[in-house]
Amino acid sequence: MPFFEYKIAKENGTVIEDKLEAESEEALRSRLEGEGSLVFYIKKKGLSSFSLSSFRRSASSQDFLAFNQQFLALIKAGLPILASMDILVERVTDPTFQKALLSIKKDVKGGASLSDAMSKHPKIFPELYVASIRTGEQTGDLPEIIQRYITYLKKMLALRKKIKSAIAYPAFLITVSIIVVLFLLFYVMPTFSGIYAGYGKELPPATRILLSTVDFIKTKIYFLIAGIILLIILLKIAVRSERGRLISDKWILSLPVAGDIIIKDIIVRINRTLSTLLKGGIPLVTAMEIIAKAITNRVISSRLGEAIDIIKGGGTLSAAFEKTGIMPKMALKMIAVGEVSGSLEEMLNNISEIQEEEIDLKLTRLTTLIEPVIMIFMGIIVAFIVIAMYLPIFNLAGAVH
Repeated sequence: MPFFEYKIAKENGTVIEDKLEAESEEALRSRLEGEGSLVFYIKKKGLSSFSLSSFRRSASSQDFLAFNQQFLALIKAGLPILASMDILVERVTDPTFQKALLSIKKDVKGGASLSDAMSKHPKIFPELYVASIRTGEQTGDLPEIIQRYITYLKKMLALRKKIKSAIAYPAFLITVSIIVVLFLLFYVMPTFSGIYAGYGKELPPATRILLSTVDFIKTKIYFLIAGIILLIILLKIAVRSERGRLISDKWILSLPVAGDIIIKDIIVRINRTLSTLLKGGIPLVTAMEIIAKAITNRVISSRLGEAIDIIKGGGTLSAAFEKTGIMPKMALKMIAVGEVSGSLEEMLNNISEIQEEEIDLKLTRLTTLIEPVIMIFMGIIVAFIVIAMYLPIFNLAGAVH
């Protein structure tokens, strides 16, 4: 059955954009309307969805953090929501973010709650954030909720920064090495090609291989570029399908070393997000459903769905995680203790801290290992090119001598 993308509004005002498998557009519309939802649109998911609209940029995490810090300061100062929005609209520099804030201000002025107004802009305000704001509105403790989210966002940004920093230097080494190789092949090598044209003997095998490679790249360069672009497009299209995305996500998690780091990163996000939501008074099942939608890896998201079903059936969080294999054994023990002692939120945060330390250690080991490997590998390639270029000259000098 085909997949359909849709946008609906629930009875409580929550706006949802998602995709579902259905026999037809009419069948899906009847199903959604039967659940009491207001349907904005339904469209078949296919190649037509692969457009520039798919790449619309949302606000950066740093912009979102700055917005929340300023919003918190204004609310603590006693300013109403509308007055705060007036100030924030002027301070936000991102056009997309600014447009969303203007829309929110208009909706709130028309009588909508802040959370409902924000839910109409999922690219800017994630469901986790909207749910937290809604809880803050219901409990009357909005400043505390925003403060908790700021703390959560800072910790997640710090973890992302560590991962990016660990990747930056190896990426720099690879880039420099590639530039050096291209310089040797396409700037230095042509000079030697003219010299070899008058070479009386058969060129050494290494030199012939090198010259053939350079000639092939030069003559087929446009075909190679077109092939690479086509391959990237096909991979993007394949990954956009449910089956392709699932295969891709499974492959990513199975990568040596890197896959383990990715899994630990997801575990940190699950536990830290769950802790933040539970502290905000959001029920466990609702919190898990929000997290399942936020996790982009289909394999983990599917397991979270299974865990939610177990919890709905009366199972504990630790039992659900154990049956679905999401958490490591130590984490399961800590969650079980947290459930018994009533300190689940604290235990979830502790698990996140432990996993972050393990990520730091693995990143350090990976960086320490990968740097010399890159240097050795690229050194061998450069050495081969240099030797292949000079080998005929050495042979000729030896013959003359």
